[in-house]
Amino acid sequence: MSFEKVVEVLYNSKASGAAKLVLLGIANHEGDQGAYPAVATLAKYANISERQVKNHIKALQEMGELIVKYQGAPVDKQYRPNLYFTNVSG
Repeated sequence: MSFEKVVEVLYNSKASGAAKLVLLGIANHEGDQGAYPAVATLAKYANISERQVKNHIKALQEMGELIVKYQGAPVDKQYRPNLYFTNVSG
C-alpha cells in the first residue's frame, strides 16, 4: 500500500523541497491504518531538524495534504505517537 501512496505524493503533491520529502517519508510508512513514523526518522529522511519537520507537518496540514490524528497511533503504550494520513490525489 505504501508504494502507491509514495507514487501519489510524487506526482500529485503541491508541496516542494523538504516539505515534500517529509510527506514522502510519511507516505512510505503509510498502510491501511495510517502511518506513525517518528519525527526523528522523518528528520533523517529529509536531512533537516526535528523542529523543521514539525513546521512542515503543520504547513502540510494547512495545505490539506496531510491529516493528523494526535496520539492516534494503534499502539499500547503510555505515550502514543501521532497518526498520519496523506491526502493527495490526482
